Amino acid sequence: MHILNDLRKALPERDVPAVERCATDLYEALPRPDELGKNIVMVAYGGGKDSAYAVAFVRAVHLTLAERYGETFTLRLVTMRHGGMPYQVMLNIDRTYQALGVYGDPNTELLLLEGDQVRAFERDRAMPYRLLEFNRIDMLMSGHRAYGDGRATFCNACNLNVANSFGVAARHGDGVDLIITGDSPREQRDYALWIRKLARDAGQKPADGGKGFKARWRRSTDSRRCTSRRSTGPAMSSGSRSGG
Repeated sequence: MHILNDLRKALPERDVPAVERCATDLYEALPRPDELGKNIVMVAYGGGKDSAYAVAFVRAVHLTLAERYGETFTLRLVTMRHGGMPYQVMLNIDRTYQALGVYGDPNTELLLLEGDQVRAFERDRAMPYRLLEFNRIDMLMSGHRAYGDGRATFCNACNLNVANSFGVAARHGDGVDLIITGDSPREQRDYALWIRKLARDAGQKPADGGKGFKARWRRSTDSRRCTSRRSTGPAMSSGSRSGG
């Protein structure tokens, strides 16, 4: 548990009890708390400082539950790769993973998303040409639909790709039970409203509000808001975890 001790030393003082509270909240939200090892929790990691902190915080929660109960959930860490991601970001992710001790931990899954393709994280993997080509065409079409408006061009493409990556990553393998994000509830709501507006503008009927990611638990702490979303979307059978 030296990694957990190191995290407790590195975290701001007010965040140490927040980890304990979030561990309790997460334990109560998991569908199989009496079989912790059968639960899968997903966190998206883009390689920046905000998502790195979220990953470190959840890793502390992950290890805290292992300390309490002798077992813990599977932590799925997912990075969405795109043509604008430099190699330095991959190096940052690798350093974070080394510091958090997730390499070789049987209770972690480290995944890399390249469009709709899911593979194990690999720091030195070359950027595939097909992904670069997809990003170029995607940005071109986004700009076309936005009539060249810069903000809408980039935000539309980004938001849609991020939303798609969550779905792809969540249904991979055995699926996931919960998704934890560092975004505030307001930010999550803004993203959802933006995407639903895009769907309506494109002539698509937005998904039923009763489906998709359902808010499972929220609690304000002194330091950060713990927000989790259970994956019960159309990529999975309702009420169960499935990779179908």
